[in-house]
Amino acid sequence: MHFVRFLNDAGVAWDAIHHQVSVSRWLFDAPHEAATAGGAKWRVDLALLRSEDFLAAQLPATGPGFHFDACLEFAYLPDFWTLPDAAKWGEPEKSHAKVQQDVEKIARYLNGGVCRLGYAIVFEESDSAFPPTFKSDAESMACRIRFVRGYSARIHA
Repeated sequence: MHFVRFLNDAGVAWDAIHHQVSVSRWLFDAPHEAATAGGAKWRVDLALLRSEDFLAAQLPATGPGFHFDACLEFAYLPDFWTLPDAAKWGEPEKSHAKVQQDVEKIARYLNGGVCRLGYAIVFEESDSAFPPTFKSDAESMACRIRFVRGYSARIHA
């Protein structure tokens, strides 16, 4: 919800922000690619679409034309696994896999005509040590990725 408030403060109207949008035959229907998003049911954490565009749309969309302005997936990566003697429970690899799935999902939505822009927003409590090419690899699939870090960089003397 804090991110939604940020969007609204930045000028996105409340009625242009749609939370947990999922597959619906009144949005997209066959033969439109987005009706199945590549064979899988789809759901997005947050979708942006101006109300006037939504009201003007001929739905269900069965061909190209109607799409969301942006689809966003969010991931929250905790830092419990960095604490002394903490059980890692598969971290940070489990978090890496979740974010990778989000990137692939957004890429599928972009390719299927669900949205014009796609983002994976990652909130990290610590440095999750993604591979150095992770961001460029995600962006090569057209998914924009943003890391929001809740820690300050430590300088070792």
